[in-house]
Amino acid sequence: MRYFLAVGVTILLGAALYLGPMAKNALAFSPDIRVVETEVTIIEEDEGYYDDLIVTKAVGAAHSASVTPHHHAGISHDVAWSSDSDMVGLIHDLRQSPAQYLDELRAEGFNIADGDDSVAFAPTSVLELPWVADGTEGNEKETVDLLTALYELNPDAADRVAGMPFLRTFGPADLEAVWSLTYLAEYDVEESATSLNDVLDNPHLADHGGIDDTEARLVAVLGGTNYFNLDMVSTLLDPYAITVANYVLPGSGNDIHMTIIRLEPGSISTDNLFSYAIQEAESIMDKPLRTDYVAVLVADDILPSFAAGAHFGTHILIPPMLDTDDRSEFPGNWAGIVIAHEVAHYYWFSGHHLWVDEGAADFIAGLVELRRTGQVLEPDNVPCSFYRSLLHLELAQPDLGSYGGLCHYSLGERLWLDLYSHLGEEGTFSVFRAFHASVSADEEVETPSRQHLTGAALPEDVTGSDRTLREILLSQHYGQVLNSDPRPVNPEIPALNGRVTDVILARVYNGRVVETYTDFFSIPASRIVNRHQLVLIIELDVPLPADTKLRFGTLEYYEDGFVFDRQEIDVEFEAGSVVGIAPLSGIGFTPNYQWPTGLYWVYAYHAKQKIAELYFDVAP
Repeated sequence: MRYFLAVGVTILLGAALYLGPMAKNALAFSPDIRVVETEVTIIEEDEGYYDDLIVTKAVGAAHSASVTPHHHAGISHDVAWSSDSDMVGLIHDLRQSPAQYLDELRAEGFNIADGDDSVAFAPTSVLELPWVADGTEGNEKETVDLLTALYELNPDAADRVAGMPFLRTFGPADLEAVWSLTYLAEYDVEESATSLNDVLDNPHLADHGGIDDTEARLVAVLGGTNYFNLDMVSTLLDPYAITVANYVLPGSGNDIHMTIIRLEPGSISTDNLFSYAIQEAESIMDKPLRTDYVAVLVADDILPSFAAGAHFGTHILIPPMLDTDDRSEFPGNWAGIVIAHEVAHYYWFSGHHLWVDEGAADFIAGLVELRRTGQVLEPDNVPCSFYRSLLHLELAQPDLGSYGGLCHYSLGERLWLDLYSHLGEEGTFSVFRAFHASVSADEEVETPSRQHLTGAALPEDVTGSDRTLREILLSQHYGQVLNSDPRPVNPEIPALNGRVTDVILARVYNGRVVETYTDFFSIPASRIVNRHQLVLIIELDVPLPADTKLRFGTLEYYEDGFVFDRQEIDVEFEAGSVVGIAPLSGIGFTPNYQWPTGLYWVYAYHAKQKIAELYFDVAP
């Protein structure tokens, strides 16, 4: 489960914007201290709460640590140790007497429920809500988690919110309203502001004991809005400044409540476009919308003028230029595609690679418009001129504000359109839905998207020509499958009692290093005049007892999947060294040779073990 301000922004050229995670690290360290996180599994059948502990240790800090239970919403409990053996003792002690730790949590204001693991670490004020006492799941569980996160950020405000009328029973807009209030609290922490308290003290909300069910529908659109136009928050709470249209739509699961909030008169046709897009998105995905409440804000002065729409997680934003009766020309004739794209983000809001969410949302938008108007299903975005494949795009990870960021839409959309043209609707929907299920289940966003995609497109029961076709399509869009070493990197070098910690590619000119690169990078071909130097930085656990010579090897691949160079080199390390520097063979082509544009892979080996790898791109 992820709670972060993730804003999918549809712009005239199709870009998007995501803001960072809402959760903050529980510990603050000086810049020279590395943080290592280790997951430790502890089974405690009697208490039932210590099934998953996260132990965070500050390497280099003698007595600093954080122990965070999985269901404890990130609130840390400080402990101390002086060695790894002490840490083992700490875990042992917790396993033997968890009640003592739980008592300390209660003293911090948390109540530990009996038997309901889903709300075991919610604040007391939340556990006392009538609908929580019966157990929670789905949207109710998410709301409890958000109230707990709100308590971390602003305990007094969280207790006030838990006592307000809108939470006496669980209503359709409650999740989005609490999510929005948590956005405000996060903003206050970052900006040293008081926006949350200002909202709770607003005279239009403070009467009758605070936010009620009707007002919760409005509160849902405040979070996110505050990041772009804080003054707009008070305007949206002024009943004389806005108009509100409420609808109840039949959904494939529960009824869907929809509220459209405007600052100026609009068009009923816009409301109908939202209703139609919701209905068709549920049909395409073959599952209910993830929420029972859709909030729409029609307003300017929140996102840049080039933005044509946004999805904040809590609500959808469109500009007034789309809210018109005239659908015969731009911008009115573009409203359907923008609205359907933003509605699709109720499914595609995963936080994985941006092409996953934006490409899928564009594909759904095209299908919705095909069904509504009969228009041809074709790309909504111009071709990507920066990256040749999804693999290339993922390695580069272009900023969404850059021109290259437009490729998240273009390449993602074209994958699904190509599958649709070859597999038809039924075959494509099968892959599309399986891909969504796989991505949605990956809570930690760790699995490479190609693995999700391959698993969705090539299940065991797909054989023969269908399997061959899908493999070809995936290869075309995801880049060539390299004839390379698929083993993961193992940086350990036992002969040195150390490991590779950094991989650097250095550009050398006249015997002098003029530029260095790490991780994935892109080099214009015009700047490459000779070979580059691959350098490994090796950290040793203890000083080297004697001079040592080791042999290393390198393999270089081009994106066509073939090795174009392999070399071996001996490197000497001096006695007493605690850090080893291994300058390996030159990488690339002979001087004055024009490097082909494309992707390159470099692998480094010692004793037949892959100890490092590096990817880079040569751009036109």
